[in-house]
Amino acid sequence: MITQTVVVYVISWLTLLFFLHICLFPVFHRHFPKVTVPMSLSAAVLLFILATFWLGYLHFPILLGLILFPMILFLSLYGDFYGKGKEVIKGVRSEWRYYALFGLVFLLMLLTRAYIPFINGNEKFMDIAFINSIMRNPIIPPADPWFAGGTLSIYYYLGHWMIAVLGLAAGVPSEYLFNLAIPTIAGIAAINFYGVGHLLLTRFRLLPVIFLFMMNPAFIQLFLTGNDIWRVFWNSTRVIPFTINEYPLFSFWLGDVHSHILGMVPQTALILFITLAIISWKTMRQSSRMLLIILTGIGLGTDLAMNTWDILLQVPLVFMAGIIILWECTGGSKYSEIKSQS
Repeated sequence: MITQTVVVYVISWLTLLFFLHICLFPVFHRHFPKVTVPMSLSAAVLLFILATFWLGYLHFPILLGLILFPMILFLSLYGDFYGKGKEVIKGVRSEWRYYALFGLVFLLMLLTRAYIPFINGNEKFMDIAFINSIMRNPIIPPADPWFAGGTLSIYYYLGHWMIAVLGLAAGVPSEYLFNLAIPTIAGIAAINFYGVGHLLLTRFRLLPVIFLFMMNPAFIQLFLTGNDIWRVFWNSTRVIPFTINEYPLFSFWLGDVHSHILGMVPQTALILFITLAIISWKTMRQSSRMLLIILTGIGLGTDLAMNTWDILLQVPLVFMAGIIILWECTGGSKYSEIKSQS
């Protein structure tokens, strides 16, 4: 049920995300104009995680991490606040499709969570316990909610840290925060993939976004054979014996704020970063290249502490991207020249 309290918390949450994003918008608009919105929003979340992590590690108040963002905005507008500010407003307006997509996906997922908001079953007990532990005492490593005196130092808790510290900054209690997590992650993933579409396609740029909401073939087979919807969803993720084969749509619907979902923020950001690097590396300024390298490093490091298994895929992807860029910038271009001359 959507009450006035829920609306207030949703507005507070979205206001925080927009604040973090808009503080980085001028920098990313200057360096990556084609994909400013997804780059700046993903980078804002990753940077806030990094800042609050070290503040928590040093036992400083984690909300000090918010100070970093207006400082970046001030420095990016310094020298011509009016002119650059006007350019930012114009840039935000021109990117309305990204905001519309984020809003649509966020709203649809929020309505799903409003229909089934219950925090029980599956991994939900553990996930809410980790988030509560961090919100009560945001230090690194967080306290283990199941073992008094223990810590989460042997668990990949950074995704729960991300949700918890954003919730603290937005003033949203954990019982509401829990059901805001999935819509936010789905929205960020959607605009990251839309950014990939902008880089690779001249038409049908929403095509990569569709992969987030596709069912696997088992879903279709089970649905056509007359199973009820719960059995269709559940059994379609248990296709291979003794394994779990979840796909994003199922995970969004199930609502576990677990590591494989939380890791979608750095995962989809890395896909966007890698695509941008391969497509635009040769035309980028040196400063843009350095910024992209730093962001990729932060994305990889964040993903490692969110859902460690993803590194088995993400590291080879980044490595392969580096090989492709090196080939294009050195051997590949020389080979092309020699072949054209011959």
